[in-house]
Amino acid sequence: LRGSGLSAIERLCLEEALLRHDPQERCWGIVGFHDPTYHRVLRLEETRRVGDSSCIIVMGIGGKPERLLNVDLVRKEAPLTVKRFSGGGTVVLDHSSLWTTFIGRTALMPDIEPFPRSIMQWSADEIFSPAFSQLQQDALSQSSSASSTSSESMATTTRLQKTLMMQGKSCGVENS
Repeated sequence: LRGSGLSAIERLCLEEALLRHDPQERCWGIVGFHDPTYHRVLRLEETRRVGDSSCIIVMGIGGKPERLLNVDLVRKEAPLTVKRFSGGGTVVLDHSSLWTTFIGRTALMPDIEPFPRSIMQWSADEIFSPAFSQLQQDALSQSSSASSTSSESMATTTRLQKTLMMQGKSCGVENS
Protein backbone atom coordinates (compact mmCIF):
# COMPACT_ATOMS: atom_id res chain seq x y z
CA LEU A 1 0.00 0.00 0.00
CA ARG A 2 3.01 2.30 -0.29
CA GLY A 3 1.93 5.46 -2.06
CA SER A 4 -1.76 4.66 -1.69
CA GLY A 5 -2.37 7.89 0.18
CA LEU A 6 -4.62 6.15 2.69
CA SER A 7 -4.88 7.58 6.17
CA ALA A 8 -4.57 5.45 9.28
CA ILE A 9 -8.35 5.28 9.65
CA GLU A 10 -8.80 4.39 5.98
CA ARG A 11 -6.24 1.60 6.43
CA LEU A 12 -8.15 0.28 9.46
CA CYS A 13 -11.40 0.38 7.44
CA LEU A 14 -9.74 -1.54 4.59
CA GLU A 15 -8.48 -4.21 7.00
CA GLU A 16 -11.91 -4.64 8.56
CA ALA A 17 -13.56 -4.86 5.13
CA LEU A 18 -11.09 -7.54 4.01
CA LEU A 19 -11.69 -9.58 7.15
CA ARG A 20 -15.46 -9.29 7.27
CA HIS A 21 -16.50 -8.96 3.62
CA ASP A 22 -14.04 -10.84 1.40
CA PRO A 23 -16.36 -13.31 -0.39
CA GLN A 24 -13.45 -15.68 -1.03
CA GLU A 25 -12.30 -15.51 2.63
CA ARG A 26 -8.63 -15.21 1.68
CA CYS A 27 -5.66 -14.67 3.95
CA TRP A 28 -3.99 -11.28 3.53
CA GLY A 29 -0.62 -9.75 4.28
CA ILE A 30 -0.65 -5.95 3.99
CA VAL A 31 2.35 -3.65 4.33
CA GLY A 32 2.42 0.12 3.97
CA PHE A 33 3.02 3.61 5.29
CA HIS A 34 0.04 5.83 6.07
CA ASP A 35 -0.57 9.43 7.02
CA PRO A 36 -1.89 9.61 10.57
CA THR A 37 -4.80 11.95 9.92
CA TYR A 38 -5.11 13.15 6.30
CA HIS A 39 -7.94 11.20 4.66
CA ARG A 40 -7.78 10.64 0.92
CA VAL A 41 -11.13 8.86 0.57
CA LEU A 42 -13.15 9.25 3.77
CA ARG A 43 -14.66 12.55 4.79
CA LEU A 44 -14.90 12.32 8.55
CA GLU A 45 -15.19 15.73 10.16
CA GLU A 46 -15.23 14.25 13.65
CA THR A 47 -11.68 12.97 13.15
CA ARG A 48 -10.21 16.42 12.56
CA ARG A 49 -8.37 17.59 15.66
CA VAL A 50 -6.92 20.89 16.72
CA GLY A 51 -4.15 19.12 18.62
CA ASP A 52 -1.23 17.02 17.46
CA SER A 53 -1.98 15.73 13.96
CA SER A 54 1.48 14.25 13.44
CA CYS A 55 0.52 10.96 15.06
CA ILE A 56 -2.39 8.70 15.86
CA ILE A 57 -2.86 6.37 18.82
CA VAL A 58 -4.45 3.05 17.84
CA MET A 59 -5.76 0.79 20.57
CA GLY A 60 -7.07 -2.76 20.35
CA ILE A 61 -10.81 -3.21 20.84
CA GLY A 62 -10.38 -4.32 24.45
CA GLY A 63 -7.83 -1.65 25.41
CA LYS A 64 -8.60 0.42 28.50
CA PRO A 65 -7.40 4.03 28.00
CA GLU A 66 -6.97 4.62 31.73
CA ARG A 67 -4.58 1.64 31.92
CA LEU A 68 -2.73 2.12 28.62
CA LEU A 69 -2.51 5.86 28.09
CA ASN A 70 -1.40 8.91 30.00
CA VAL A 71 -4.95 10.25 29.71
CA ASP A 72 -4.12 13.76 30.96
CA LEU A 73 -1.33 14.15 28.40
CA VAL A 74 -3.49 12.71 25.60
CA ARG A 75 -6.23 15.21 26.45
CA LYS A 76 -3.71 18.05 26.52
CA GLU A 77 -1.92 17.20 23.26
CA ALA A 78 -5.08 15.82 21.58
CA PRO A 79 -3.68 13.29 19.11
CA LEU A 80 -6.34 11.33 17.26
CA THR A 81 -7.04 8.21 19.34
CA VAL A 82 -9.05 5.30 17.94
CA LYS A 83 -9.83 1.67 18.68
CA ARG A 84 -9.43 -0.86 15.90
CA PHE A 85 -11.97 -3.62 15.36
CA SER A 86 -9.48 -6.32 16.36
CA GLY A 87 -7.41 -6.99 19.41
CA GLY A 88 -3.76 -6.20 19.81
CA GLY A 89 -1.65 -3.73 21.65
CA THR A 90 -1.73 0.02 21.75
CA VAL A 91 0.60 1.75 19.32
CA VAL A 92 1.51 5.34 18.48
CA LEU A 93 1.97 5.76 14.73
CA ASP A 94 3.26 8.61 12.60
CA HIS A 95 3.82 9.07 8.86
CA SER A 96 7.05 7.04 8.96
CA SER A 97 5.59 3.99 10.74
CA LEU A 98 5.63 0.81 8.69
CA TRP A 99 2.37 -1.05 9.17
CA THR A 100 2.27 -4.81 8.79
CA THR A 101 -1.05 -6.59 9.03
CA PHE A 102 -1.86 -10.28 8.71
CA ILE A 103 -5.46 -11.33 8.18
CA GLY A 104 -5.73 -15.07 8.56
CA ARG A 105 -8.54 -17.58 8.48
CA THR A 106 -8.46 -20.27 11.14
CA ALA A 107 -9.72 -22.85 8.64
CA LEU A 108 -6.78 -22.10 6.32
CA MET A 109 -4.18 -21.82 9.09
CA PRO A 110 -5.12 -24.59 11.57
CA ASP A 111 -1.62 -24.79 13.10
CA ILE A 112 -1.74 -21.20 14.35
CA GLU A 113 -3.93 -20.57 17.37
CA PRO A 114 -6.00 -17.38 16.93
CA PHE A 115 -4.45 -15.65 19.93
CA PRO A 116 -1.93 -12.77 20.04
CA ARG A 117 1.08 -14.77 21.32
CA SER A 118 0.65 -17.53 18.74
CA ILE A 119 0.21 -15.04 15.91
CA MET A 120 3.25 -13.00 17.04
CA GLN A 121 5.37 -16.15 17.27
CA TRP A 122 4.27 -17.27 13.80
CA SER A 123 5.00 -13.86 12.25
CA ALA A 124 8.41 -13.70 13.97
CA ASP A 125 9.40 -17.22 12.90
CA GLU A 126 7.88 -17.37 9.43
CA ILE A 127 7.90 -13.78 8.17
CA PHE A 128 10.18 -11.35 9.98
CA SER A 129 13.13 -13.58 10.87
CA PRO A 130 13.61 -14.81 7.28
CA ALA A 131 13.12 -11.29 5.89
CA PHE A 132 15.64 -9.68 8.25
CA SER A 133 18.11 -12.53 7.76
CA GLN A 134 17.95 -12.01 3.99
CA LEU A 135 18.44 -8.24 4.41
CA GLN A 136 21.46 -8.92 6.60
CA GLN A 137 22.98 -11.32 4.08
CA ASP A 138 22.36 -8.92 1.18
CA ALA A 139 23.91 -5.96 3.03
CA LEU A 140 26.95 -7.93 4.12
CA SER A 141 27.56 -9.42 0.67
CA GLN A 142 27.24 -5.98 -0.97
CA SER A 143 29.71 -4.45 1.45
CA SER A 144 32.23 -7.28 1.09
CA SER A 145 32.02 -7.34 -2.72
CA ALA A 146 32.60 -3.57 -2.96
CA SER A 147 36.16 -3.73 -1.67
CA SER A 148 37.41 -6.21 0.85
CA THR A 149 40.82 -4.61 1.34
CA SER A 150 40.16 -0.93 1.95
CA SER A 151 39.80 0.42 5.45
CA GLU A 152 36.66 2.26 4.32
CA SER A 153 35.11 -1.07 3.36
CA MET A 154 36.03 -2.59 6.72
CA ALA A 155 34.40 0.33 8.52
CA THR A 156 31.29 -0.07 6.35
CA THR A 157 31.18 -3.80 7.07
CA THR A 158 31.49 -3.17 10.81
CA ARG A 159 28.80 -0.48 10.66
CA LEU A 160 26.47 -2.73 8.66
CA GLN A 161 26.97 -5.60 11.09
CA LYS A 162 26.05 -3.37 14.02
CA THR A 163 23.01 -2.00 12.18
CA LEU A 164 21.62 -5.16 10.65
CA MET A 165 22.59 -7.92 13.05
CA MET A 166 19.51 -9.54 14.49
CA GLN A 167 19.94 -10.54 18.11
CA GLY A 168 17.01 -12.62 19.31
CA LYS A 169 13.83 -10.70 18.65
CA SER A 170 15.51 -7.30 18.39
CA CYS A 171 16.26 -5.65 15.08
CA GLY A 172 19.60 -4.62 16.56
CA VAL A 173 19.36 -1.07 15.21
CA GLU A 174 22.16 0.99 16.63
CA ASN A 175 23.38 4.49 15.82
CA SER A 176 27.06 4.61 15.03
